[in-house]
Amino acid sequence: MGNWTLNFKGVDIKVDYEYEPPEDMVLYYGDGSGYPGSPEMFNILEVTHKGADITELCEVHFEAIKDAIRDEWTNERENY
Repeated sequence: MGNWTLNFKGVDIKVDYEYEPPEDMVLYYGDGSGYPGSPEMFNILEVTHKGADITELCEVHFEAIKDAIRDEWTNERENY
């Protein structure tokens, strides 16, 4: 579980989330088996503003919030 604070649409929010990166497919292991891989898993658990739970109010914006967090991750990695 992680958390991220960001300014979203002019409001500072804290997002608690679960994240697992995608796993690549493996066509063949030495024993002939393989692994189909798995997609990224990103679930928003809670969104708060000044300590108040606003998760339900933000549900329609979850994809945009996830994209904003991913953008900040990318910018942070590029500047590191």
